[in-house]
Amino acid sequence: LKARAGQYEDAAKEYQIAVEGNPYMAVAYYGLGNARRNSGRFDEAFLAYRMAARMYPDYYEAITAMGQLYFLVGQQEDAAEKFRDALEIEPTYVFALRGLAASCLRMNRLDEAREALERALELEPDSAPGLLTLAKYHARIGDEEGAANALVRSIDIGGDALLKEAL
Repeated sequence: LKARAGQYEDAAKEYQIAVEGNPYMAVAYYGLGNARRNSGRFDEAFLAYRMAARMYPDYYEAITAMGQLYFLVGQQEDAAEKFRDALEIEPTYVFALRGLAASCLRMNRLDEAREALERALELEPDSAPGLLTLAKYHARIGDEEGAANALVRSIDIGGDALLKEAL
């Protein structure tokens, strides 16, 4: 509840109490990672996600979260590797698919980006983040009309808040 209210430091304290009470609770480490990430404490978040994934090797959400952190700090190769690892466990996890697409775009691996993006949008056709990434893809390949169409669709479904991050 504290994390949902934006009280990430308080939430981290609660998750810390949980893992001290039960050091084998992977979900508490995952929650701790989320609280630390939202507080900008990426190193601590990464360690918490890694603990969750070590305890539960199929914890694709924690593996994806590690990929997202790598993405945020500009380590695209590592990010893409984590996203692929998560997709081996759960091939339809759209967060990992979108993350892989975004990482591949940054590395100029356009075919892999397009493939991941197509899979993500098949699963979630009205995803504002997915459509924004599609717009970036079309812009990268020089398709201005495709970029504009994807951007308009993203905005129409509420993706205008994402534009601030994109710019």
